[in-house]
Amino acid sequence: MDWKQSLDLHFRKLALEAQGARAAEAEYGRECDAYFRDVVGPALETFAGALSEYGRMGAVDMRQRSAELAVIHDGAPEFAWAIESRVGAAGWMVYPVEVSCTSGKARRKPGRFRNRYPDASFLLNEITSSYLACLSRRSS
Repeated sequence: MDWKQSLDLHFRKLALEAQGARAAEAEYGRECDAYFRDVVGPALETFAGALSEYGRMGAVDMRQRSAELAVIHDGAPEFAWAIESRVGAAGWMVYPVEVSCTSGKARRKPGRFRNRYPDASFLLNEITSSYLACLSRRSS
C-alpha cells in the first residue's frame, strides 16, 4: 500500500466510525466479502486446479468470510489450509490457518500475514510454501 492509499484508508475509516459502530461494521463486512470473492476464491481455485498435474485433487470450500483448501492424494487428505477473517467496527483482517491431521484429529494453527490484505499472488506463494513444508515434514 502506498502513502496515498494509507491516507485514504485512514480518513475513510474515521468517516465510517463517525457514522456509528453498526454502519462501520456493515461496510467492513462488505469489503471483506468482496475480498474473499475477488481475491481469495480465485487464488484457491487456481492452486487447486494446478494440482491435477501432480496427481492430486484440490477442493475449495468457500464460506462467508472464510475459505478452506484441501489436497487429496491417493484418496486420502494430504494437506489443508484455510484463510479466515474477523470483522468489527474498527475494521477487518484476514489470517492463514494451517490445518494438520494427526491421530485422526484436525488441529488448526492460526498464523499472520506480513501484509494486511494480501493479493492473489502473495496467497498463492503462502499456500505453496505451506504445502511444500508439509510434504517435506511427511517425507522426513
